[in-house]
Amino acid sequence: MKSLLKEYLKLIRLHHAGLTSVAPLFGALIVGTNEGFTLMMLFVVGFLFHVYGFVLNDCIDIKRDALSRDLAERPIVKGTISLKSGLAVALSAIILVGFLCIVIFNFFAFITILVAALLGAIYNVFSKKFIGMDILLGGSIFFLVLTGSISTSLSLTTSVLLVALLGGIQVVGMNVIYGGLKDAKHDFLSGAKTIALYLGVRIDDNHQIRIPRAFMRLSYLLQSIHVSFALAILVIVMPKNQFWMMGGFLLLSVLLFHSLASLLALKLYQREKIREKIAYYVASSHILAVFVMLPIMPFFIALLAILPLAWFFISNIALYKTLLNPHTQ
Repeated sequence: MKSLLKEYLKLIRLHHAGLTSVAPLFGALIVGTNEGFTLMMLFVVGFLFHVYGFVLNDCIDIKRDALSRDLAERPIVKGTISLKSGLAVALSAIILVGFLCIVIFNFFAFITILVAALLGAIYNVFSKKFIGMDILLGGSIFFLVLTGSISTSLSLTTSVLLVALLGGIQVVGMNVIYGGLKDAKHDFLSGAKTIALYLGVRIDDNHQIRIPRAFMRLSYLLQSIHVSFALAILVIVMPKNQFWMMGGFLLLSVLLFHSLASLLALKLYQREKIREKIAYYVASSHILAVFVMLPIMPFFIALLAILPLAWFFISNIALYKTLLNPHTQ
């Protein structure tokens, strides 16, 4: 029983769940919502949406994942959880999400989460069949963040849209750049169509990785857009004379670009190394998002916003006995 529970926790990618779960909270905070019950329910919505997205992905990609030794530990691939059970988990999660949005929030929140779910499903079905499907995943997160805002306010301000766009572009960047390099080997072998492969990323027989300049330019462009959205949010919410925040923003931005530069400098394909760099990117991006919204966050909310990072590391240790290298990623 204990081992089966562990397999289900791996299936739902528990290590990433805390970070996805706070996405709708950022949407709510930007419109001034800080009521405890509302934020708690939005966290639950974010968590269940995370379960839906990742489990559905595993169900759809089971044949492709089976081609990779690196993904052999995924529960559905190795058969510890059946495909039927996985689909039941994903379907139950998204039905519960819709129910919560209707009962606790409002019809408009239900519509935005429905759009997010549909975009996520389309992405999962077609992500390896057509180039550029990453934009659908970004759109899914955009509407997940928007759900947090619309759950308490129907005012679509510039700030709301910027926060939603920040969430979307962060996921697009991670998927195109980090995910594209991490999965380049088995994506190529399985005939997948991704931006990384289209731009010429290849792994040779000696495990040397070739990263063309075109892919590097796109990577830096996506990272620049990500940082620009974060800066725009900070400019809007930053109190007067709090210029120290610009220093903090610049430091975090440098860390993000340093993480990207070290990834693009890789010469040898090592999936473990790339997973570590994904962990650094996820952590840095989350801290940047929390930082630019500090002026509108109550102190206790700001502290809670950091907890998903602890969740990430503790879950990795508990499930995979590693700090930065979850074997199902």
